[in-house]
Amino acid sequence: MKITIIIFAILVKSLSIFAQETSANNEKIIYLAHVSMDSIKAKIFHEYADSINNFQTGNLPSFIQNPCFDLTVGLWKSFHSPMSIRWEILQKVNNKAALKRILATKDRSLFLKCSSKSTFQIPYFDKSYKYLIKKRIKEL
Repeated sequence: MKITIIIFAILVKSLSIFAQETSANNEKIIYLAHVSMDSIKAKIFHEYADSINNFQTGNLPSFIQNPCFDLTVGLWKSFHSPMSIRWEILQKVNNKAALKRILATKDRSLFLKCSSKSTFQIPYFDKSYKYLIKKRIKEL
């Protein structure tokens, strides 16, 4: 589902305009709308944050198991503005209990740091999810 959203976001970015055809009294009406990439990305970040806010038990959301998630360049504000996608998502999380439940799983992936090298200066790139989640818990 989330991969589909990312692919959709990339497609919409390349098009930035979509059309919808409707028929009213045998007349075709075409509505054109400009889709802001910022609004699409905000929605994607919101969905990721919701998956954390609603975490109870079981498997962690898949993006949490990816310590290199910050390298998802398509979610940056721009190619020239690298950002910590993980931290951006965690800042939208408001359920402290869910964050504590995630830490309590002691899932191995929470302790991992990205092993890939980046030429970009990405904030928190060298930090694990565990570190970022603890930081967010302190903020809440």
